[in-house]
Amino acid sequence: MGSHAGIDWASAKHDVLIEDPAGEELLAATFAHDEDGVSALCAALACFDVELVAIERPDGLLVDRLSEAGMPVLALHPNQVKAARDRFRASGGKSDRFDRFVLCELARTDSHRFRVLEPDSDQTKALRALSRARENLVGARVALANQLRAELERFWPGPIGLFADLDSPISLAFLARYPSPADARGAGCQAPGHVPKSPPVHQPQDAGAAAGAAAVRSCRSCRRDRDAHTTDGRSGAHPHAPDDGRADRRARVRDRPSAWRASGRRDLPRLLSLARRGDLRRDAALRDRRLPRPLSAS
Repeated sequence: MGSHAGIDWASAKHDVLIEDPAGEELLAATFAHDEDGVSALCAALACFDVELVAIERPDGLLVDRLSEAGMPVLALHPNQVKAARDRFRASGGKSDRFDRFVLCELARTDSHRFRVLEPDSDQTKALRALSRARENLVGARVALANQLRAELERFWPGPIGLFADLDSPISLAFLARYPSPADARGAGCQAPGHVPKSPPVHQPQDAGAAAGAAAVRSCRSCRRDRDAHTTDGRSGAHPHAPDDGRADRRARVRDRPSAWRASGRRDLPRLLSLARRGDLRRDAALRDRRLPRPLSAS
């Protein structure tokens, strides 16, 4: 059987304890958290044929270096280490040396109760780095939004409830344009939370309608007769407006009965009566639509 090691990690240094299968101390040292220190730590573990390393974190630079060196890592939760301290000391004291001893003993005697950490792939490491960067960015954004909210509550609380999110793009654009109540009053705002109306948007017209409107406006000689020209049922268009073919179609429809008479059709009266009946029904429907509906009896 090989030896076991316990590492109490920190941001600046790492306390390491290596024991043999019987529990005798083989090495107790402290390594700095830099390239030389981590390299020396991995070399010491390989020198003593360490078969299992216990540490209180599942990721990080030190864990990655241990996995790359081929050392099986036993990642223990801090609560598990805290519960195991009472097995080796009655007092509630805590120190880095004592924690490395507890970790080493757990790796030597209770390794079957815990799961050995499996090394992550490069894709998993990259995903973990991106997730951690996103968490940091979200935390920084929330902190800045809270700071902005606190500053606005001091001198201008109006924009706080103006938008759903204070850090939204429209809210930030509003604050950039009106950074103070004086700027909002200078822009003609009635209240700090008032948003100025946007200029009206003109809908584009087609070329035929635009040309016809221009022709009607330019025709000064028959401006007095504009209503008669535009509302005449027979012509239906201004005499100076561009012809788009609709006048010819109206003329053909208007002259259709005379064409039928010239063709000598015998069923012409019946067709005309049906057409007039349809006109009467349409007029009656329009008249009934304009009349008020009678109240239904309850």
